[in-house]
Amino acid sequence: MAALRAWAPLVLALFLGCGATPPEEATAGGQPGIATGGGGSGGGALTPDGGGGVSIQPGCSGGCAAGTFCSASGSCIPDGTCAVDGDCGGGKLCDATTQLCAVGGNCGQKPFKLVAQAPNLMIVLDRSGSMGKSVPGSGKSRWQVAAEALAQVFKKYDGKIDFGLSLFSACQAQGCAPGVIDAAIPTPVATLQAAIAATKLCNSGHNETVIGGTLQALVGHPALQVPGKQNVVVLITDGADNCGGGGANAATALKNQPIPVKTYVVGFSGDVNKAELSKIATAAGTAPYYQAESAAQLDASLAAITQDVATCSYKLDAVPPSSGLWVFFDKDPKGVAQDGTNGWSYDTPSNTIVFHGSSCDLIKQGKVTAIDVIYACDKPDLG
Repeated sequence: MAALRAWAPLVLALFLGCGATPPEEATAGGQPGIATGGGGSGGGALTPDGGGGVSIQPGCSGGCAAGTFCSASGSCIPDGTCAVDGDCGGGKLCDATTQLCAVGGNCGQKPFKLVAQAPNLMIVLDRSGSMGKSVPGSGKSRWQVAAEALAQVFKKYDGKIDFGLSLFSACQAQGCAPGVIDAAIPTPVATLQAAIAATKLCNSGHNETVIGGTLQALVGHPALQVPGKQNVVVLITDGADNCGGGGANAATALKNQPIPVKTYVVGFSGDVNKAELSKIATAAGTAPYYQAESAAQLDASLAAITQDVATCSYKLDAVPPSSGLWVFFDKDPKGVAQDGTNGWSYDTPSNTIVFHGSSCDLIKQGKVTAIDVIYACDKPDLG
């Protein structure tokens, strides 16, 4: 069973770099990325001109003293400091508070917010008659325990995950009717709880545990094909598919869509077909499946799943240029690579940055407290 992981809110900002090309970095003393002068009493102070040469700043025509240089602002300032962004190289910006060049420093521009994108999560819940059986030691039915566990999830992740609900079977004549969407994504959590509370279990006398058919019915559903968001299915069942199977094939089809859908699997009783559920989770890329035979185990399983799908997608409130984006965790100048495996990617249609693999894991584990996304004046110094 996957370990529980904590995550914390993030402080997020996007900064647009200055339009002017920054000077080249000086190599003699001072902070990297800051122009430095040799002082002296020459006929004028020299500063980089941004094109590989130097230019004389009229405001420093008398020269700058040793330990200072002629800032792009036109005045002499101490080596290693900055007055304006033009004093910084490598895509860094001048922080007006510290007067130091820094990644993500204040460029005098408007900071743009990044808004966490709530994942879409469709709960696929077994409503067959066997869910009326009691859970040992609880004095409650499987259905009652499942409803209470889901109520905890709804309360904790209200506003952080967008939920929907599909109950199976549809309980129609002759049985084996795939589940339908009983509550579309997003449905308010109070409405979801009311729908679950009002549900009658299906005791038709026919086979009703239609796992494969219900998952297959979700393939291509618009609510689970939203770009820039995680799209997830959570299957909760207390039995084995008795309507033709096909769960693993359906999980594969869900995963292989243009926008992949992960399927998490929870077996809630000792009556499940463990081999079948293992195949579904393996096909979905979420193995091992979660086996729960008590209220506590079901709570822990759902907590682990919802923690795992906690968002790694952030929408920008302004559209940046098509190139020149640089991403940093906690001001680490190494930056985060633009990499769809363990770094980040930018989804143009949704104007969203999505973190992947190990980068996403760091966010979910609460090891990242601030994310800077910068449209730099020049390529940031990641060394």
